[in-house]
Parts: sequence; C-alpha cells; structure tokens
Amino acid sequence: MKPVHIILSSVLCAALAATAVLAAPTALEHFSKFSSKGKLAVLNLNEVVEANEAALAAGGLRDEELMLEAKRFALNLQNELKAMQKDCGCTLLVSSAVIAPHTLPDYTDELLARLNLSRAQKQKDLRRISERVRGAS
Repeated sequence: MKPVHIILSSVLCAALAATAVLAAPTALEHFSKFSSKGKLAVLNLNEVVEANEAALAAGGLRDEELMLEAKRFALNLQNELKAMQKDCGCTLLVSSAVIAPHTLPDYTDELLARLNLSRAQKQKDLRRISERVRGAS
C-alpha cells in the first residue's frame, strides 16, 4: 500500500493538470480580447505641441493673445486626451517613453485632428515663419 502523501500528491497533480487544461482556452480568449482591444496606445505629444507652437507663431499674435491661446490649448489638450482614452478604451502613453517589442496603436494623427492641427499645416506654418524671418533680415 502506498503512503497517503504519495496518493494525495498524485491526486493533487491530476487535479491541477485538469484545471490547467480546462482553463487554457478561457485564458487565451481573455488574453486575445485584451490585446486586440489595444488597451495600450501611444501618441507623439512633442509633435502635437510643436504643431500648436508653429500655428501660434505663424499667426503673428501679440504676447497677451499668445498667453490666452496657450492656456486654451492646454485645456483643450487635457480634455481631448481624456475623451480619446474614453473613446478607445485604452491608456495613452507618450511614444518616446515606450520601449516595446511590438508596435502599439498610434493616436497622434487623431489627436492632431481633434485639436484642428495637422502635420501638413505644421509644415506650412514653419515655411511661413521662415519666410517672415528671411524677409525681416
């Protein structure tokens, strides 16, 4: 007759193996749901801020107007980031701070659009600023 602890350990191992086999499909399903929903996403916050700075600089605003626009932008940025996270059901990370073995969804263009900014407009604004600087010298 086998000692009781050997029988108990055999039964326990069999129970654990059965649990693992039964739980594996459920765990895989939950993991795939989690990863396919894009719970983590990135955005290039520097690019968004630079696009706004270019728009403000190209606008030729006075100092007081620049301060008001900067405050307005900060408030809009905060509100849009909250709304985006709610809409995508994800956590947004600053792309320069992310080191990952795979690519995460990038919401930079969406944030630019929500703030009425774009990469193309940023380039136009920078050219306009450059032309103004060259014309002043």
